[in-house]
Amino acid sequence: GVHDPDAGGNVLTFAYGANMGLAKLLHLGIHPKHTLVGMLPHHELIFDKSLTDGEAEPAFANIRHTEDPGDPLAVSPVHGVVHDVKRSDLAKLDASEAPLYHRVKMPVEVDTPAGAREVMAWTYVGNDEDLGPHVQVHGKAGHIPMGRAEEGAPSERYAELVVCGAKERGLPAW
Repeated sequence: GVHDPDAGGNVLTFAYGANMGLAKLLHLGIHPKHTLVGMLPHHELIFDKSLTDGEAEPAFANIRHTEDPGDPLAVSPVHGVVHDVKRSDLAKLDASEAPLYHRVKMPVEVDTPAGAREVMAWTYVGNDEDLGPHVQVHGKAGHIPMGRAEEGAPSERYAELVVCGAKERGLPAW
């Protein structure tokens, strides 16, 4: 069975962009109790131009469902981290990600001292993406409409945030 820890006062969030590193979380007043390396199978990481106005920040990290996991061009699975945070921290994260992203709950694989296991974790998805099946939107099962992401290179500032967060957590280099 998939472990869903939302029963207690803490919740899990899966971060694959700027939220991987502690800098942004601490700035928001969020202090994770634990952080584990995790990955989101059957999805790929993209830099999505449709999430910005294209001026200061040309593209932000986003995820999308991969039809063909064997596609050599797909940056799949999505590597990131799972933060164990207070339930009240979700409101801070929601506010920092709106209006570009919304929060959905997805099965994520985490590395624990006892080995790999699957957990349900909240993650933030750009508002134009098709996540495929098995998605919970604000606690209800749902299917996000198909998006037409236009990919582009992120700004140096944003790319550095993502890369530094990944290095801080010991994630594999792209």
